[in-house]
This record gives sequence, structure tokens and C-alpha cells, in this order.
Amino acid sequence: MKRKTSDDQRKLMDRLVPASDSGALLGLLGVTYEFQADFFETDLLPAVLGLGSTMDRAWNARIELERRLSEMISATVFLDARCYRERPRSPRVELVPVHRRNAGILHAKLFLLVQEQAVQLSAGSANLTESGYRSNREAAAVLRASPRDPGAGAHIRQALALLPEYLDNWWTEGADRLVRKAQVLLDEWGCPQPKDEWFVWGGLEPLWSQFIGRWPHGEPVQRLTIVSPFWSDDAKGGAVTAMLDHLRTRGIIPELGTNAGGIGLEVHLLTEARAAGGGAGSQCCRTPLAAVDFTSRQIKASVWAVDPAVAASEMPPTAGGAAIRTLHAKIALLEGPETSLAYVGSANFTDRGWGFVSPTTKANVEAGILVRRVGKDRQMLRQMIPATIGDPVTLGPGADGKVVKPDPDSMVAPWPDFLREILLAPAQGDDSTLDLEIRLVPDYVQGTWSISEAVTDPTAYTRANIDSQLGQLFTGHSGDQGSERRRLEIDAALLSRLLIDQEVLVRWWDCHEGRLFPLNVALGARERLPVTPSSTNPGERELIAYYQGKITWEELYPDPDDPFAYVAGATHTGLDTIGVDTSKIQSYQIREFVEALRGIRDDLARVPATVPGMRMSLLGAISPLSLAASVQLAVRNERRTPVAAGFQFVEILACLEEARSLPVPATQQDDWRQVVEEAIGKVSEMLRCLLRESKPDLREDAGFRKYMKTIASLHNADWED
Repeated sequence: MKRKTSDDQRKLMDRLVPASDSGALLGLLGVTYEFQADFFETDLLPAVLGLGSTMDRAWNARIELERRLSEMISATVFLDARCYRERPRSPRVELVPVHRRNAGILHAKLFLLVQEQAVQLSAGSANLTESGYRSNREAAAVLRASPRDPGAGAHIRQALALLPEYLDNWWTEGADRLVRKAQVLLDEWGCPQPKDEWFVWGGLEPLWSQFIGRWPHGEPVQRLTIVSPFWSDDAKGGAVTAMLDHLRTRGIIPELGTNAGGIGLEVHLLTEARAAGGGAGSQCCRTPLAAVDFTSRQIKASVWAVDPAVAASEMPPTAGGAAIRTLHAKIALLEGPETSLAYVGSANFTDRGWGFVSPTTKANVEAGILVRRVGKDRQMLRQMIPATIGDPVTLGPGADGKVVKPDPDSMVAPWPDFLREILLAPAQGDDSTLDLEIRLVPDYVQGTWSISEAVTDPTAYTRANIDSQLGQLFTGHSGDQGSERRRLEIDAALLSRLLIDQEVLVRWWDCHEGRLFPLNVALGARERLPVTPSSTNPGERELIAYYQGKITWEELYPDPDDPFAYVAGATHTGLDTIGVDTSKIQSYQIREFVEALRGIRDDLARVPATVPGMRMSLLGAISPLSLAASVQLAVRNERRTPVAAGFQFVEILACLEEARSLPVPATQQDDWRQVVEEAIGKVSEMLRCLLRESKPDLREDAGFRKYMKTIASLHNADWED
């Protein structure tokens, strides 16, 4: 674990940007307590995808963001359900609220990025919010492993190995695929375990036990430094005194008189500074531990205010006035004569954060890094402790008035923890349509519950109208028999509304007002989604113009709020150079199609690095399959003759057959071949359907049949079987 000291290296946002020489971004996964959808989608995602300026809300940027997301294995965020406010606009981001019944909260903060040649994991105190990544004083370890430098891979592997266990009921297919890909890469690179560094989870095994257990046997502790914005509100000292008791039980706190000044142990508690009543610049500390008498424990405990000022070198040139950083870092540091041991992670120094609870399941899910150093190398751990301001306050009698008690916790809103996930999933037996799928924890259902279309203000639903059928989609009861999954068939109009709302309203026996619940899209359904919920997928003319190179990918999805958005695509309106509309003349349509074949081949030659990217290229909204489907629709609407459509199907199949032999990395060959065969199978079925339904035009002795068989023989294919 190397020390980073420059201002640029201390900026968490900049540290997360993937290396440009490590290949495409295959996917991302976040674990957070609080989540800010707008920041995630307009700041963090563009940064990690290399899409330009911060908070770029232009339509083209939105389209490019969706394109990149569609090519990923998955983009998943798990958050504590109590903190759910809204989901990102993109249906390709999976947002999963986690509620652990009769257990601690999900408080870990992780952000995983998987590239072709790198796996990166940040673990620390920062939530996926603007304040967490832009303005707070946070502490985090950014771990990166690659074939050339696999050293941090052992930590990442430790983190990922237990992640599914901690997320249990809420673990998803998309998250599992990405984590498995990361594990395969790490195994290929070989990642030796560093001797004095460990990734640690809190929640199953108490964090305090893992921390103390890494301290060398027989060496006394001289100083304990804790940085935390929140503390146990306990008159007896809560987590602080519990930690001291365990240190003493293990015999690593020295006896009175063995340390400077006759003090057995020094405890420094660093917390948030608050303005005091002594005038401008006067500071005091925020802690509930003012009256705890530590001297009776042979301990000198003092509380210090962390300096909230932002260094001038970190201020933007255009910033005016004084800026402050709210303390949100969580650090614990043990120091002895020879050894220092530090924890950096998500855990506040509270009973639930560090596992001083019984049973242990009541502890929060936390994550962090332990680092042990000896000799001169210890200095890098001491440098992690932030600067303080003002004089310290010795805790004990007389400390009241010199510190400020924390603000009371806000009320926690109820959550429907009997629901694991609500999502749009391919209909059984027909992946071209979507159903609403409800995933339950049946044992948690204790009464009547319902799911309705979302409303702007869920409190508008009162008990007086709770039985109203307006927008109601599903009703369940505690006595219902059934599986953990319930399905509801939905029509196109409802699907469109759900894709725009991306939330549903859940009401249940304990919450008649209801809570908005995020609506996800199943992994297998994302490839056929429109690029944005309010847009439609391109038709035949647009696809041909794209493959001809007349319009860009972004122009396939014009801004619905821009009256001039279609100007850029005017070349595909069907107007010939002499001003005649040729869009309905079949000979012109086929000529345009032939001119697009080279573009189809070129587009397929850009083999994506992920299976979802491959599926988008071959089976998605902009793909040979989508073009074939639009041709099939033209025949059914009598806008295309069977012979012309058959010609198009055959030429599309020829392009797909050629794609089998494209140069693909060895690790991707099986996936590519499988997706190509799926595309060939679907277009072949369209051709066979055409042959069955148009026998007079496409009879066995017709010239088309001879042409079709000749082209098929060139590729050793038989598209009629």
C-alpha cells in the first residue's frame, strides 16, 4: 500500500478514472449506504467512462452514456433501503435496495470497476453521492490489479469472495456475472497475499476482533487514535470503552507508569468541528462522550476537532469565499513501540459499526482495509490522520460545555422488506415481450400488500382511497400460496409508462401511504430496450442510413425536445437528388440496402469485449437482427414483396455467416460464436417463415430458391432446416 501525497492523487474522483491503456470498461458495481442518482449518472459515470465534462446534460452525452452502458456486462448498485430516494434514469443501471431484517444496516462503501486488463476496487468512507466524492473529508483505499502489477489483487479477491454472502437475498445475476469475470482475471494474473495488509468485512465476524487480532503478540499499545464523525451515544463510553476493555483483556495495554507522563494509554478521538460560542473561528467538537471518566481506566482520553478548512491548493481557481470539508472519514490507528496498525473503511466508531453487539448479526455490514507497518514505514499511517484545529478537550468531569452533542438521528421511513426486487423480465416462451416480475421473501409477508403505478407524491394515497383500483397492478396476501416469483402480463402502453416512471408504488399492512420502489430491467431484456425510455428504436430507413454512414449512432435517437434534431439525419428521409421521394419505391429501397451491406460487415468487425456488447451488436436495437425484423414487418404490411424481402434476408445471413470467422481473442471466441449462431438462427427462422407464407412467389423452381441455395453453399450453410 503506497502513500499518495499530491493534491491530484488525493482527489477520490480522479483516482477512480480507469487507466486508458487497460482496455474497455466491462462493468461496474457499487455498494453504498446513501445514493444520489443525479450525481451518479451525470458526474460519476461520465468520469469513469471518459465521456467528458462533469455534469454534461446534453442529449448526445446522454445517448453515448446509454450506448456504453449497453455494452457492459452489468452496472449494479446496492444501497441500504432506508436511504432510497430515486433511481437513475437509465434502465441499464440496476439499483437494488437492501434491507436486513432484525440485523444491522448495509453501511459498506465499495466501488468496483472491471476492465479487460485491470480490476479496480475502492473501499472507504465515501457514499455514492456528490458530497462523498467531491466535498467531504473522506478516507479510502483505491486498489488496482493488472497483469503487470497484480499486487492488490489479493485484497480485491478477499472482498469479492464474501460480497454475495453479505448481500444474500439481494444478489443479482448481473452482479454475479461481473464479479465472476473479475475473479477469473485475478486468477489468471496470480495475486500473492501481502504479508501485512488485509481486506476485512464487518457483519459476520466482529470488526474489532479482526482489528485487534492483527496486533503483534506481546507488544503493548501506547496510543489509540480514532477518526469518526459518529459515535455510540452511551454514558459509559460505548464502542470506545468496549475497545479498551478488549485491549486490556488481551494484555496489550501497558500498566500505569510505563508510558510518558505516567499514563498507561493515550486515546485521541478526532471528530467534526463545530463553531463554538466564543466568536469567529472558535471551534468545539461533536461527541457524546464528554462525561465519560477515562482516568479511572488509567487512560488519558482527549477529543480533537478536525480542521474543516480546504487547502488552498485544492480550491478551484474560480472559487470564492471560505470552503469547508465535512468530516466523514473513518480511521482507527493503534501505535506501539515498534508497530502501527490502521483501519480505513466505512465503519463509524459505534457499537454496530465495530461489532460490539450481541448477536453479531445486529452489526452493520462494513468494509475496509487493515494495514500494519513497522519501523520507519509507520509514518505513512500516521500521515492519514487529518490535521486538527484548536486545543484538545480532555474527556471526563468538566468536559461538558466544551463539546457539542451530535444531532439526533432522523426518523427512519418504513420499507417493504418482503420484496427482493421488482423488474421487467422476458415473458416465458417469448423473449420479444416483457412481463412484470415480482420477487418475494414469502416468510416476510404478514398481511395485504399491493403494487401500483408510481405517482409523484405517494402521500396522496390515503387510507380512505387505498382500495382504489386506479393504477393498481398487483395485490397479494399473507395466506397466498405461490413461489418466490410472481408474474404479471403487461401490454405495450403499460410497458411504456413503466419504462418512463421506472418506479412503482408499494403499499402494505404497515405503511398505507406506500413507498416508491425502483423498477429494474432483467439482464436478458436490456438489449432490446430503446436507448432512453422516451425514445423509440430506429426503423429500416434509419438503420440503412446508419450502416451507409449517412448518419451517426447518436442521430438514430434525436432529442425529442429539439425541433431541429432531425436535420442531421435529413439524408435518410428518402428524397433523391432531384427532389423525388423514393422512400416507397422498392427498387430504390433495395439499392439503398445493397449500399448498406459494407457498413453491416464493418460494424460487425468491431467485436465488442463483452457478451452484452456482442448481443447488442448482433441482436440489439441497432443490429442485423433488428434490420431483418423491420424487413419482416414491411412484408406483413405489404410494403415489400416476398422476393425482395427474401433477398434481404439472404444477404443479412451472408454477413452473419462471415462474422463467424472474424478474428476474436481466444477468451471471447466461444461467446462470439454462440451469439452469432443465435442471430443466424433468428434470421433463418424469419426466412423460413417467409418461404412458408409466400409459396406462390417463392416456389421451389423459382429463381430465388436457386440464388438462396447458391449463397448458402458458399458458407456451408442450410438456412431452410
